[in-house]
Amino acid sequence: MATDDPNPDRPRAAIPDASPDASPWNDLIGPFYDAAGLIRWTKTTQEDLLSDLTRGNILGVRTEDGDLLFPAWQFGNDGASTPGLAEVLASLRTTMPDPWANALWLNAPVERFGGKTAAQMLWTGQLGPVLDAARHDAGMLAS
Repeated sequence: MATDDPNPDRPRAAIPDASPDASPWNDLIGPFYDAAGLIRWTKTTQEDLLSDLTRGNILGVRTEDGDLLFPAWQFGNDGASTPGLAEVLASLRTTMPDPWANALWLNAPVERFGGKTAAQMLWTGQLGPVLDAARHDAGMLAS
């Protein structure tokens, strides 16, 4: 994971290791919460969680087995989602609808952000540059 987890005791799931060559997604955008763990930790309901997912307020990814997982970096210590995440996801999804690609875009350290991830930039209140980058990249994919 590109960011240090401020609350290592929160419940989370990793993509199950099927082999010694376990999914690289764990290292790239994990760890993950499963839905049950996230519901317990945030004291929300399944209905509210799925509503936030459907509205694009949070990011969820499905494994090959159909399990729904939520990258942990998008939640703060209080369970709130990343400020500005919905706006950035809306821009990315115009040409990049794959949630795994969105998660990687948000959690990969890049030079344009001084080696930080887009998620780190959002957590420090820098929505403008991240939204500009998301619109730019979405535009590049559209052309």
